[in-house]
Amino acid sequence: EIRESIERDPWVAGVTVTREIPDRLQITVVERTPLALVHYHDLFLLDGEGELYYNMGAPASKSSQRYSKL
Repeated sequence: EIRESIERDPWVAGVTVTREIPDRLQITVVERTPLALVHYHDLFLLDGEGELYYNMGAPASKSSQRYSKL
């Protein structure tokens, strides 16, 4: 549940959650690195995997959704 919640953020490329007994969680987050700015109906950030992941022209509530790969 924690991993899925963090992965919803479009700036996050990957998450690892490890439970350490008795009472710890280790959370490792890998962030996306913008590689290019793409104009495709709007302005998007493109990562090294070819995925559009942030709509620069959308309102804040919609800019955080994930988009498909090019």
